[in-house]
Amino acid sequence: MKLSLASPDADHLRSLKLWFRELDEDADGFASLQHEIIDAILTLLYTRDKDGWCNWDDSYHEYLDTLSRWLCRQGDCERVKRDIAAVQQAGDSGADEGDFADAHMRRLTTDVFVWCSARPEAIPLPSGYVFWSDVATDLIP
Repeated sequence: MKLSLASPDADHLRSLKLWFRELDEDADGFASLQHEIIDAILTLLYTRDKDGWCNWDDSYHEYLDTLSRWLCRQGDCERVKRDIAAVQQAGDSGADEGDFADAHMRRLTTDVFVWCSARPEAIPLPSGYVFWSDVATDLIP
């Protein structure tokens, strides 16, 4: 399975939603690393946009961990970590303080788009693994 082509100037969120649907419809794509990473950012965006982080709990930290594990392998890892920390802070207390980490979420959405664009061929979960969180990052190109 290969992700459909997207222009670098494309609407990143729209492209991610399209890729998510494509991967969801393909049995191999569903277990792909791209699906895992896109699911993480879309879930965070949905939670922020739907209820302003009001339903945030510790289970959302898994999505942040997914983004941190895979996005920190490219580009500016320190900036990615700062953005993830800001999203976690917003989730932990943002609804009460009016902090929604909008700029951080925009950058992370772009990071996921760039990461997936650079890897258009679906990366399958290696055999012997059940969860991507158990896969060593150096096993994946």
